[in-house]
Amino acid sequence: MSQSSKEGNSVERILFIYRDRKEGHAYALQILKGIVKGGLGIYISSFEETEKIRKSLMTLDKEVSEMEEHGILKIIGSESAANYLEDLLRIEETEKRDFVPEGSRIYLDVGYKCMKLYEEKLRETPHLNITLVLGYELGRMKEIDIESFSRIVKVQDSLLFSFKDGMEAFVEGVESVMCNIFGSVACKTIFDILEQRYHIKRESIPEEFKAFREALTGLIGKGELITEKMIIEELLTRTRGN
Repeated sequence: MSQSSKEGNSVERILFIYRDRKEGHAYALQILKGIVKGGLGIYISSFEETEKIRKSLMTLDKEVSEMEEHGILKIIGSESAANYLEDLLRIEETEKRDFVPEGSRIYLDVGYKCMKLYEEKLRETPHLNITLVLGYELGRMKEIDIESFSRIVKVQDSLLFSFKDGMEAFVEGVESVMCNIFGSVACKTIFDILEQRYHIKRESIPEEFKAFREALTGLIGKGELITEKMIIEELLTRTRGN
């Protein structure tokens, strides 16, 4: 996971792409169990009812019930998800920290339209210092046009995959586009500089996605261009084949 700073009011944004529900649940639980002291883990889904999510999470870890009892985990299924998100976005700034304490983590498992709507609004909400994880199932990516998906990807701090091939495809996509633009020799030089000066290794680009974009823009002024091309030309084409 990205180690980006949480100074001031900020939302750390992570896009997590998984192959099936079991993988999604397992990763969500890992994220929500990693909250800082005083924080809150929130699983929000527009696809499954609360009890179904609860049962699935409990098969992975029996501590889920105890976490709920102690008020450090909330599971909000499809019957309540829309209302909860609307409340979160609507409440007064002075109450927001009580509603979602600083350091909390929200795992948001929704369709593309809701993902885009709430990701943007949560990111812009003042006095909300959280980690927002957007869980997205690989099979549903076929329903999204590449341009729309690129808009979601470009604002993330980190991109994670539940399957190794997805991470590798992403890195290969970046390298392919950069080599096409700059040539293989210059591309290798850029990767060397990224590792030596910015401590961003080739294989860690997805996890350090925001830092990679910023470093690339600083070096060649084309960070966003390459990101856009990489997404449009490579990412979905490759991952859809998994």
